Amino acid sequence: MRKPQSVGLNIAARRNATCSHCCVAGSPRAEAHLSAEQVDNIVDDLIAHPDVCEVGITGGEPLLQARRVLSLIKRISAAGMKTNLTTNGFWAITPERAARMTADLESAGLSHLTISYDDFHAPFIKPERIRNALDAASNCSIPTILNMCVSRTHDSLDLLKELGDSALCVKVTRFPVQQCGTGLSIPDEDLIVKPLDKLKLRCPGFELIYHHDGKVYPCCSPPIFDTDMTLGDAGTLSHEEFIRKGEKNALLAIIRTRGIKWLLDRVRETSPFSPAARMTEAVSVCDVCTIIMKDRKALTKLRPEILEEARKTHMLP
Repeated sequence: MRKPQSVGLNIAARRNATCSHCCVAGSPRAEAHLSAEQVDNIVDDLIAHPDVCEVGITGGEPLLQARRVLSLIKRISAAGMKTNLTTNGFWAITPERAARMTADLESAGLSHLTISYDDFHAPFIKPERIRNALDAASNCSIPTILNMCVSRTHDSLDLLKELGDSALCVKVTRFPVQQCGTGLSIPDEDLIVKPLDKLKLRCPGFELIYHHDGKVYPCCSPPIFDTDMTLGDAGTLSHEEFIRKGEKNALLAIIRTRGIKWLLDRVRETSPFSPAARMTEAVSVCDVCTIIMKDRKALTKLRPEILEEARKTHMLP
């Protein structure tokens, strides 16, 4: 029996900002996107799938296509599924425009709203717009989260103070920036890292992502978008077939059953001079997983053992 699944739909890389930390390298000039036909087919497939309970819509900046996104939310919500939207709040130019947008999102049936805003976004989006967005959201029934990506030199605490009372009673999530997408240019010394023995080296979970590069990824962690760990091209298989492909993948089976620590220990033993084996600290377990995924040579050496271990755990026939 499968657990109910949340699925990510990253419709386009284009956004109205060029943040230096962007995990998907979004920008006003970014052209990568899923076509309207691809998105419609994916949504139809997700709506028909019995295990899908929620769809998260993100980008880039999805509300650059506001009418399109509102239509998608309405279709998904009408099918009895939850919807989550991640946006940078650029649209909240005035209190009135912010109220109109949140009212439209509420009318479409949006379940959760996530606003991404921090020191990296601030040069492109003024704090008063985020105040407008948070104030408008507080006057409707949509639960709202404020996501803040932070580094050692950009902790966003002053910005949080600047948001003032608008941020009261709002769930704030602060998480460390990772070197992926545009964030690959962030210096190592600015990363907030922990020794590996202080990290819980188990995968936080799988959530299929239909990404704007046309690929389907097995999880929602942004660093994986810089790897070739995909389940295939969007539109080539049904959602059920993508799920089954992930379930039958030996490497993913090992991550589910044995954890990242087992995999890292085996890499250290068989390829002691590889990048993953030399790691002593990381931002997160997803950071560790990504370094391993990028190490084709080490994984190729481990392939027979991974297959055998996956069979032992009954994850493969």
